[in-house]
Amino acid sequence: MNRLIHTLKQPHPGYGNLRIYFRTVLGIVLIVFLILSILQPFKIGERNIAGNPYITAAVYAGGAFLTMSLNAVWLLVFHNWFRPDKWTLGKELIVMAYQFFSIGLTIWLINHLRGTLRPEDASFGNSFFLAIAIGILPYIIATFGRHNYLLKHHLKEVAAFNEQLKALQAQSNGQVVAQTAAGYLSIPKLDHSIAIDDFLFAESKGNNLVLQVCLNNRLQQYTLRSTLNDFAQANAHISPLFRCHRSFIINLDKVTQVQGNAAGYQVLLHPGLGPVVVARSSVPAFKKILAGRS
Repeated sequence: MNRLIHTLKQPHPGYGNLRIYFRTVLGIVLIVFLILSILQPFKIGERNIAGNPYITAAVYAGGAFLTMSLNAVWLLVFHNWFRPDKWTLGKELIVMAYQFFSIGLTIWLINHLRGTLRPEDASFGNSFFLAIAIGILPYIIATFGRHNYLLKHHLKEVAAFNEQLKALQAQSNGQVVAQTAAGYLSIPKLDHSIAIDDFLFAESKGNNLVLQVCLNNRLQQYTLRSTLNDFAQANAHISPLFRCHRSFIINLDKVTQVQGNAAGYQVLLHPGLGPVVVARSSVPAFKKILAGRS
């Protein structure tokens, strides 16, 4: 059970870009149209509209396109739930189930509007089954295509990020004295000071603030009762600090590598720590800062 929960919580490409969403929907509909018009599964050919398989395919595939297009409203209404940096495999499965349910309802309505030709056509259960049986393969193919597109796009940008980082590191190594951020962080609830140059990142975990620090090549972690907003406001004057995600503030001077996959971007700040997520909404600012420093 724990392994299943862990799998469902794995990051998955989200729906932050409506253009990519509609491109995926169009891919699904085109494949469904081909299946319905050429293969005519489940004896659909016996009850074609006007005896024409292409008209039948166009009506049902068009109904699926209209349904999934209307479902895009949820992406706008519940924007926070659909945020790409919070999207998981479990959420993807929920959305997939809802898409098939709503398409099944559309098929059922079309059958009733055209007049059912067989008793089973009046059953919503049969319509739901047809939506899954005919649509599951196109859904998987189109989702894989979306995954592959996002992966290539992100890896291309990651390569550019890392080239900028290499230029910054080479510039720093060429200097006689390394230019590091001087001073200390302002953390009132902590009983000792943390130098800016030792700070890696801060993470919000519930009602706690977790600080990751590298002091004398040793990782140290501090947990205190505070918020990331309080930390950001108290240290707003420190230029290397960057809020890359609603739950993370990183020290840009400590970024060693940028990684990417179909789900988005992450940055590495220390070999002993895992990557930190960069929210899609923060990517333009991240690009601009790196470009300004190189």
